[in-house]
Amino acid sequence: GLIVIEGGTGPYPASRMLAGTLIVCGEAGAMPGYLMRRGSVFAGQAALLPTFVPARGDTSVFRHLLARALAPFSPRAAALVGAENLARFLGDQASLGKGEVFVAA
Repeated sequence: GLIVIEGGTGPYPASRMLAGTLIVCGEAGAMPGYLMRRGSVFAGQAALLPTFVPARGDTSVFRHLLARALAPFSPRAAALVGAENLARFLGDQASLGKGEVFVAA
């Protein structure tokens, strides 16, 4: 599934996430992605737990296609997902650790 939040969130957005995509156009609250297993989180601003590690790899094709699909519904979310200055992190390493968090740099 896909959830788009046009503003910010309270604490623990995407906590215990099993799969799917969460897009937070504003600021993600404290401890985003806490114990997430898989899935993707995009956030305009976020303070990540130390159990998320920086990751490399080209995700531009995935992000471009997602941004194009989002554009008719949420231009703000499309702009965030398609931004070139996103930092990518993998985690939560305290759990399965296959999730990813993208944060605008």
